[in-house]
Amino acid sequence: MTWDVLTVDRLDADALVALREERVAAVRVAGFCDREARERLTSLLARHPERTNYRVRWARRDEAGGGVLPGREFSETDSDRVGPVDTTPEGVADSTGVVAAMREIRSAAAPALTPIDRLRLELDEIAPRGAGLYRKDGRLSVAGVGRVMEASGELVHADAGRRNCLTANVYLRMPRAGGGTRIWRYDGEYRQSRQSYLFGPGEIPQSAPSCLVEPAEGDLVVWNPALPHAVQPFDDPPRLTIQTWLLFEDGTDAGDFAIRLLN
Repeated sequence: MTWDVLTVDRLDADALVALREERVAAVRVAGFCDREARERLTSLLARHPERTNYRVRWARRDEAGGGVLPGREFSETDSDRVGPVDTTPEGVADSTGVVAAMREIRSAAAPALTPIDRLRLELDEIAPRGAGLYRKDGRLSVAGVGRVMEASGELVHADAGRRNCLTANVYLRMPRAGGGTRIWRYDGEYRQSRQSYLFGPGEIPQSAPSCLVEPAEGDLVVWNPALPHAVQPFDDPPRLTIQTWLLFEDGTDAGDFAIRLLN
């Protein structure tokens, strides 16, 4: 199968399994978020007073001894975020901050569904064991975090710590030129990492297949975040998306799963 984007009218279980098994680069649903809701969400995210940088501890290749060096210090990235990323505090079932963040997005999109709410409903219909919000020990995770980019440094990275996950991204505002995401089909030592991994120059061989995903505004694109990927340079900022992780909880086999949405 060609390493490319699979464009579908709607998500189904087979497409999700193909992404997990790395048989396709990405799955795209065009026009997933309508224009009016998109414009309201764009206005909220671009001007949000609590926008902060999406900082990461980057794991890297150990040039001296081989293998992977864990990241110890937080580094700033090209992306800002709107909304909490970590799960709620210990012992709190429904943190005011987590619920309030999701309700703020919901109010901005109204009367339309937020794209993340729509995604959650549709995943519940197609996942063999259903879908819903992620909870651990009574702690709730927010589903759907806004991402705001003013520029891209082409950080080629893999979210290797997100085991058994896909990433779902809805594009609210795209630049006039550029801003797509390149995804490589490549396996290597980086998968040892339990953190996000930053690739060095030349680390991915030129022979590794890659695919440039160039979504339109309103599109939903889902891919496997364990694969190397990078946002391409762009003009006319900002680039605005809303993103959530899709965690698979497996049943008897690869085709028998539930999905939990989290950030």
